[in-house]
Formats: sequence, structure tokens, C-alpha cells
Amino acid sequence: MRWLGWSVADRSADSATLSCVSWPQQGYPWPLEVSVRYRLGDPGLTVEQSITNRGDSPAPVAAGAHPYLTAGTETIDEALLHLDAGTWLDTGDQQIPTGPRAVDGTPYDFRTPRPIGTTQIDYTFTQLRRDADGRFRVRMQHLSGDRTVELWVDTGYDYVEVFTGDALPDPGRRRRSLGVEPMTAPPNALASGTGLTVLEPGETWTGRWGVRADPS
Repeated sequence: MRWLGWSVADRSADSATLSCVSWPQQGYPWPLEVSVRYRLGDPGLTVEQSITNRGDSPAPVAAGAHPYLTAGTETIDEALLHLDAGTWLDTGDQQIPTGPRAVDGTPYDFRTPRPIGTTQIDYTFTQLRRDADGRFRVRMQHLSGDRTVELWVDTGYDYVEVFTGDALPDPGRRRRSLGVEPMTAPPNALASGTGLTVLEPGETWTGRWGVRADPS
């Protein structure tokens, strides 16, 4: 997509909203208005993403973000991970999903918190087990128990991509933090159709996710 540059649509002492417009191009003929609001408060960071279809026909859309988490350890090997998801998506050589697999009996089963250790992950997880408030939470904890960091997503996001950073080009950045990426659809969704949201003309999709930390 061709994007008109991001602009600050609104700003206050504890929040800022950025907005932009994507213009139609070959292969994707829908203009979209996109906004992202960041707010800091007692619960931590809350991010609200919105997409509005400004075209004259239904538009398939997906949204995501790329936060990285650390619990204060030198590397993520030394952190406990709690990722209560029942399925991971295996991929081919081009990182395109080839199908879902149950986490049972695999290195990617973190439904019970355990150290990440040397496990290498660059996969999408789904079948997210949500809490009573409808939010799914991923937690990392320092092995000492001194610090916990949590990423949550609301019901707008059915997938999270988890990345241990082993493929980063800079060796000094590898495994220093854990990518936990909220996603409304898996990779390659515009080709596969899996998980896409279809917006009618003028319709808006909104999703929220956030990060909070609990130092001792």
C-alpha cells in the first residue's frame, strides 16, 4: 500500500493518537483510514488500533503490532514464559503457514509457565485461552520472581506471533527480548482468507492491546 505520512491527530499529557491514510494500488483497491492511540496510565500502556474503510465496496483488512517484551533478564533464556495457547502454525521456507498444530508434546507448549531456555520460536499461536474479562494474556517473569511483564489483547485479536529473535541480523540483539505481536489474522491472510475482517464502506474496526509490568 502507498501511505500518506503519519500525523499526530491528538495529544494530551498521557496519550497520543497517530493517523494516516493508505491509498489504493494494484492488488488492493481500497482506501483505508488508520489511527493508533497510545495511552499511559495505572494499568500500563494501552494501544487502540482503528481501521475505517473509505472505499465504496467491502474491504478485507487485518491489523497487527510488533512490541518486544523483557522481564529484565540478560537474555530471554533466563525468563519464565506463560503462553496459554493451544495451537501453533507451522511454516514453510518462506514463513508462510502450512497448517495448525497442537502444542501438546512440542517445544512450543507454554500453557504451564516454564523457562524459555534455548527454545527458538518464530511462529503464530492461536486457540488463545482468555480470562473472564475476554482478554488473552502472555506473561514473562524473571526467574527470581522480582519482575513480571504482561501483554494482553482484547477479543479483536485471535492470533499472536512469538519471536525469540534468533534470526535478527545483529547478533547483539538476538534473544535480548521476546517479540509478542498481536494480530487479527495469521501471516498470508490476504491470500488465504484466514481470519480476515471484511469492512463495509464506512465501517470501522477497532481493537485494543496493552502492556503492563509488575516490579517487586
